[in-house]
Amino acid sequence: MDQQHPSSPSPPQESPPDQAEIASYDHVEKYANVVDPILQQLRADQPAEVDGYLGTGSDKVAFRAETPHGPVVVKVIKSHHWSHEAPPTSGDLEFIREKTLHSVTPLIRGNGLSHLEQLLSADPISGVLVTSLADGKLIKDMSSIELMSINKSHLAELQTTLDDMKERGLHPHNAGSIFFDKKSGFNFVDYAVDDDPLVHNIGDIDRLEDFIFFALADFKLLDMLANARGMKVPDSWFETTGMRAMVRAKVMRRARQLQDAE
Repeated sequence: MDQQHPSSPSPPQESPPDQAEIASYDHVEKYANVVDPILQQLRADQPAEVDGYLGTGSDKVAFRAETPHGPVVVKVIKSHHWSHEAPPTSGDLEFIREKTLHSVTPLIRGNGLSHLEQLLSADPISGVLVTSLADGKLIKDMSSIELMSINKSHLAELQTTLDDMKERGLHPHNAGSIFFDKKSGFNFVDYAVDDDPLVHNIGDIDRLEDFIFFALADFKLLDMLANARGMKVPDSWFETTGMRAMVRAKVMRRARQLQDAE
């Protein structure tokens, strides 16, 4: 086993993980057969042209890879020396190490929690993290019909997940990191620590009602919803016309139904 899974959440850490904690995730050799080809391609191609490309974040690029143990996500710290033939400088290496430390902090804090992305391997030298692959589909990409599969048991389990995250000082980063699967429920990737000065917490969503509006609303409305706590859906949101507005109206009606459900 690569990770220990505590039976109950541990108290929030007051400081980032130390080198010993990060070293416990040193499984470079285990994942070399999928990581090395990605790093090699990055030296020659743009990230979007690399096999398995999933997306680019503020400081990392993510790729899906298949291993004998199942699919994983390979995340590589963005660095300007990718396309350089010369080896990285000491400044490059320090930058990569610091960014890796920052990235693994919430993952180590979330170790063992169900429905949270899990850290499988971390290498501060290459700036590579290997994590578990979230089940389901991104909330923001779900259709109104797909949203109808969310039921009360999913929401009850979601509240438990949010409580566990809060106990460990974690929160979902944004709606673009929330997945839903009919069997496994809601799953979170790229979550953050509450006291992270580099992450803008765009909404207090530790309550279920806040989450419903945060995650199930039209993605363009999230900026408005992020600062609204316990708000009700204005009737005016149902008055627009057009195909996109019709889909939005269905989503918002579903959100209202979920909030009003006992």
